[in-house]
Amino acid sequence: MNDKDAHDVYRLLVAVQTNVLVEGLRRLRLDDLASASTEQGLQSLKMLFSPGPDAVGCVIGRASRGTPG
Repeated sequence: MNDKDAHDVYRLLVAVQTNVLVEGLRRLRLDDLASASTEQGLQSLKMLFSPGPDAVGCVIGRASRGTPG
């Protein structure tokens, strides 16, 4: 993960309402073509963000806040 990736995740979480994001992910998990990729992506997000505020994604995300674009 690089700074831009973390910033993109941050921007998505700010721009998209939680219920809309959850519903979209639910539909993707049920889709035959998208389910495996969606699961892989969710596992990556979990690994990068869930260990806590010092997780790689969180640290990079904090550093990128305020970056234009």
